Amino acid sequence: RIHVVDKPVGLPSTGRALNDTFCVQWQLQKLLRRPVWAIHQLDRDTTGVNIFVSARSLVKTWQQHLAAEESFKTYIGVVAGEPSFDKLTVSAPLRWSKTNHRRVVVADDGKAAVTKIRVLSRARGCALVAAQPLTGRTHQLRVHFAHIGHPLLGELRYVGRVEEALEGKESLESDENPNTEHSRCSLHCWRIDLCPDAPTDVFQADFPEDLKRLCADRKLHLPEELLRG
Repeated sequence: RIHVVDKPVGLPSTGRALNDTFCVQWQLQKLLRRPVWAIHQLDRDTTGVNIFVSARSLVKTWQQHLAAEESFKTYIGVVAGEPSFDKLTVSAPLRWSKTNHRRVVVADDGKAAVTKIRVLSRARGCALVAAQPLTGRTHQLRVHFAHIGHPLLGELRYVGRVEEALEGKESLESDENPNTEHSRCSLHCWRIDLCPDAPTDVFQADFPEDLKRLCADRKLHLPEELLRG
Protein backbone atom coordinates (compact mmCIF):
# COMPACT_ATOMS: atom_id res chain seq x y z
CA ARG A 1 0.00 0.00 0.00
CA ILE A 2 1.19 3.53 -0.73
CA HIS A 3 0.65 6.80 1.13
CA VAL A 4 1.03 10.09 -0.73
CA VAL A 5 1.70 13.23 1.29
CA ASP A 6 1.70 16.91 0.30
CA LYS A 7 4.87 17.57 2.26
CA PRO A 8 4.92 20.84 4.22
CA VAL A 9 7.90 23.15 4.54
CA GLY A 10 10.16 22.71 7.54
CA LEU A 11 10.48 18.92 7.75
CA PRO A 12 12.66 16.52 5.74
CA SER A 13 11.04 13.43 4.25
CA THR A 14 12.90 11.06 6.56
CA GLY A 15 15.13 11.17 9.62
CA ARG A 16 18.16 9.21 10.71
CA ALA A 17 16.01 6.33 11.98
CA LEU A 18 12.35 5.23 12.08
CA ASN A 19 11.98 6.78 15.54
CA ASP A 20 13.41 10.17 14.52
CA THR A 21 10.57 12.59 15.31
CA PHE A 22 11.79 15.48 13.15
CA CYS A 23 10.56 14.26 9.75
CA VAL A 24 7.43 13.59 7.71
CA GLN A 25 8.01 9.85 8.00
CA TRP A 26 7.57 9.91 11.77
CA GLN A 27 4.48 12.13 11.56
CA LEU A 28 2.89 9.74 9.07
CA GLN A 29 3.77 6.71 11.19
CA LYS A 30 2.16 8.38 14.20
CA LEU A 31 -1.01 9.03 12.20
CA LEU A 32 -1.19 5.52 10.68
CA ARG A 33 0.17 3.70 13.75
CA ARG A 34 2.49 1.63 11.61
CA PRO A 35 5.94 1.98 9.99
CA VAL A 36 6.28 3.58 6.55
CA TRP A 37 9.22 4.02 4.17
CA ALA A 38 9.86 6.83 1.69
CA ILE A 39 10.53 5.91 -1.94
CA HIS A 40 12.07 9.31 -2.69
CA GLN A 41 13.37 12.27 -0.69
CA LEU A 42 12.42 15.94 -0.52
CA ASP A 43 14.64 18.45 1.28
CA ARG A 44 13.37 20.17 4.43
CA ASP A 45 12.34 23.36 2.60
CA THR A 46 10.91 21.65 -0.49
CA THR A 47 7.15 21.13 -0.50
CA GLY A 48 4.93 18.84 -2.56
CA VAL A 49 4.34 15.25 -3.56
CA ASN A 50 6.09 12.76 -1.29
CA ILE A 51 5.37 9.03 -1.65
CA PHE A 52 5.68 6.44 1.13
CA VAL A 53 4.94 2.71 1.25
CA SER A 54 3.72 0.61 4.17
CA ALA A 55 6.15 -2.29 3.73
CA ARG A 56 9.92 -2.28 3.27
CA SER A 57 9.51 -4.96 0.58
CA LEU A 58 7.59 -2.44 -1.59
CA VAL A 59 10.34 0.20 -1.63
CA LYS A 60 12.39 -1.32 -4.46
CA THR A 61 9.32 -1.94 -6.64
CA TRP A 62 8.07 1.62 -6.31
CA GLN A 63 11.54 3.07 -6.80
CA GLN A 64 11.74 1.10 -10.04
CA HIS A 65 8.41 2.60 -11.13
CA LEU A 66 9.75 6.06 -10.32
CA ALA A 67 13.03 5.46 -12.15
CA ALA A 68 11.38 4.10 -15.31
CA GLU A 69 11.96 6.03 -18.52
CA GLU A 70 8.22 6.73 -18.85
CA SER A 71 8.05 8.27 -15.36
CA PHE A 72 8.95 11.83 -14.45
CA LYS A 73 8.75 14.34 -11.61
CA THR A 74 7.84 17.96 -12.28
CA TYR A 75 9.03 20.64 -9.88
CA ILE A 76 8.03 24.30 -9.92
CA GLY A 77 10.39 26.94 -8.60
CA VAL A 78 11.21 30.63 -8.66
CA VAL A 79 14.77 31.50 -9.66
CA ALA A 80 16.87 34.65 -9.54
CA GLY A 81 17.38 36.41 -12.86
CA GLU A 82 15.46 36.19 -16.12
CA PRO A 83 16.88 33.29 -18.16
CA SER A 84 17.68 34.00 -21.81
CA PHE A 85 16.44 30.53 -22.78
CA ASP A 86 12.90 29.15 -22.90
CA LYS A 87 13.98 25.53 -22.58
CA LEU A 88 17.26 24.04 -21.46
CA THR A 89 18.66 20.61 -20.67
CA VAL A 90 21.38 20.75 -18.02
CA SER A 91 23.84 17.86 -18.01
CA ALA A 92 26.34 18.36 -15.19
CA PRO A 93 27.72 15.47 -13.09
CA LEU A 94 27.44 15.78 -9.32
CA ARG A 95 29.21 14.43 -6.26
CA TRP A 96 29.68 15.37 -2.61
CA SER A 97 32.40 17.95 -2.02
CA LYS A 98 35.68 16.54 -0.74
CA THR A 99 36.28 19.63 1.39
CA ASN A 100 32.78 20.50 2.62
CA HIS A 101 30.65 17.43 3.30
CA ARG A 102 27.45 19.48 3.53
CA ARG A 103 27.65 20.42 -0.14
CA VAL A 104 27.21 18.81 -3.53
CA VAL A 105 29.39 20.11 -6.37
CA VAL A 106 29.55 19.87 -10.14
CA ALA A 107 32.62 17.77 -10.98
CA ASP A 108 33.83 15.70 -13.91
CA ASP A 109 34.25 12.66 -11.66
CA GLY A 110 30.70 12.93 -10.29
CA LYS A 111 27.64 10.84 -11.14
CA ALA A 112 25.66 11.73 -14.25
CA ALA A 113 22.91 14.25 -13.54
CA VAL A 114 20.46 15.63 -16.11
CA THR A 115 17.68 18.18 -15.63
CA LYS A 116 15.18 19.58 -18.15
CA ILE A 117 14.15 23.17 -17.43
CA ARG A 118 11.33 25.21 -18.96
CA VAL A 119 10.67 28.89 -18.25
CA LEU A 120 6.99 29.57 -17.51
CA SER A 121 7.16 33.35 -16.96
CA ARG A 122 9.63 36.18 -16.29
CA ALA A 123 9.27 39.47 -14.42
CA ARG A 124 11.10 41.83 -12.06
CA GLY A 125 14.44 40.08 -12.21
CA CYS A 126 13.25 36.54 -11.57
CA ALA A 127 11.45 33.68 -13.32
CA LEU A 128 8.94 30.92 -12.66
CA VAL A 129 10.32 27.64 -13.96
CA ALA A 130 9.35 23.98 -14.33
CA ALA A 131 12.09 21.38 -13.89
CA GLN A 132 12.14 17.65 -14.54
CA PRO A 133 15.14 15.78 -13.11
CA LEU A 134 15.95 12.80 -15.32
CA THR A 135 18.28 11.48 -12.62
CA GLY A 136 17.82 11.46 -8.86
CA ARG A 137 20.96 12.96 -7.34
CA THR A 138 20.97 14.62 -3.93
CA HIS A 139 20.29 18.40 -4.21
CA GLN A 140 20.28 18.00 -8.01
CA LEU A 141 17.87 20.79 -8.89
CA ARG A 142 19.30 23.24 -6.37
CA VAL A 143 22.84 22.71 -7.66
CA HIS A 144 21.87 22.73 -11.35
CA PHE A 145 19.99 26.02 -11.01
CA ALA A 146 23.01 27.61 -9.32
CA HIS A 147 25.29 26.06 -11.96
CA ILE A 148 23.49 27.89 -14.77
CA GLY A 149 23.54 31.17 -12.85
CA HIS A 150 19.90 31.17 -11.72
CA PRO A 151 19.74 29.98 -8.08
CA LEU A 152 16.38 29.45 -6.45
CA LEU A 153 15.02 32.35 -4.42
CA GLY A 154 15.50 31.58 -0.73
CA GLU A 155 18.39 29.20 -1.44
CA LEU A 156 20.89 29.38 1.41
CA ARG A 157 23.50 26.87 0.28
CA TYR A 158 23.78 26.84 -3.52
CA VAL A 159 23.89 30.41 -4.80
CA GLY A 160 27.36 31.19 -6.11
CA ARG A 161 29.94 28.92 -7.70
CA VAL A 162 29.09 25.22 -7.38
CA GLU A 163 31.72 23.82 -9.76
CA GLU A 164 34.86 22.07 -8.61
CA ALA A 165 37.70 24.59 -8.74
CA LEU A 166 40.45 23.97 -11.29
CA GLU A 167 43.02 23.27 -8.58
CA GLY A 168 40.83 20.50 -7.18
CA LYS A 169 39.33 22.45 -4.28
CA GLU A 170 35.72 23.56 -4.07
CA SER A 171 35.12 27.17 -3.10
CA LEU A 172 33.04 28.10 -0.06
CA GLU A 173 30.61 29.86 -2.42
CA SER A 174 27.10 30.50 -1.27
CA ASP A 175 27.37 29.58 2.41
CA GLU A 176 28.76 33.13 2.69
CA ASN A 177 26.26 34.68 0.28
CA PRO A 178 22.78 33.19 0.84
CA ASN A 179 19.75 34.25 -1.19
CA THR A 180 17.24 35.71 1.26
CA GLU A 181 14.62 36.93 -1.20
CA HIS A 182 12.16 34.35 0.13
CA SER A 183 11.72 32.73 3.54
CA ARG A 184 12.61 29.27 2.22
CA CYS A 185 14.03 27.64 -0.86
CA SER A 186 11.29 28.28 -3.43
CA LEU A 187 10.92 24.74 -4.80
CA HIS A 188 7.78 22.60 -4.97
CA CYS A 189 7.36 19.01 -6.21
CA TRP A 190 4.17 19.69 -8.12
CA ARG A 191 3.48 16.43 -9.96
CA ILE A 192 4.73 12.87 -10.34
CA ASP A 193 3.76 10.86 -13.42
CA LEU A 194 4.56 7.17 -13.13
CA CYS A 195 5.05 4.55 -15.83
CA PRO A 196 2.01 2.57 -17.04
CA ASP A 197 3.07 -0.46 -14.98
CA ALA A 198 2.48 1.40 -11.72
CA PRO A 199 -0.89 0.80 -9.96
CA THR A 200 -1.57 4.55 -9.89
CA ASP A 201 -0.10 6.82 -12.52
CA VAL A 202 -0.38 10.49 -11.46
CA PHE A 203 0.03 12.33 -8.15
CA GLN A 204 -0.24 16.10 -7.86
CA ALA A 205 0.12 18.62 -5.01
CA ASP A 206 -1.49 22.07 -5.03
CA PHE A 207 0.87 24.96 -5.62
CA PRO A 208 1.62 26.31 -2.11
CA GLU A 209 0.25 29.63 -0.89
CA ASP A 210 3.66 31.10 -0.02
CA LEU A 211 4.87 30.61 -3.59
CA LYS A 212 1.62 32.03 -4.96
CA ARG A 213 2.23 35.15 -2.88
CA LEU A 214 5.84 35.30 -4.05
CA CYS A 215 4.73 35.11 -7.68
CA ALA A 216 2.10 37.78 -7.10
CA ASP A 217 4.66 40.09 -5.48
CA ARG A 218 7.04 39.58 -8.42
CA LYS A 219 4.26 39.89 -11.04
CA LEU A 220 5.01 36.39 -12.31
CA HIS A 221 2.17 34.89 -14.34
CA LEU A 222 0.93 31.57 -12.97
CA PRO A 223 -0.30 29.03 -15.54
CA GLU A 224 -3.91 27.97 -15.04
CA GLU A 225 -3.00 24.43 -13.98
CA LEU A 226 -1.08 25.82 -10.98
CA LEU A 227 -4.07 27.87 -9.84
CA ARG A 228 -6.47 24.95 -9.73
CA GLY A 229 -6.97 23.72 -6.16
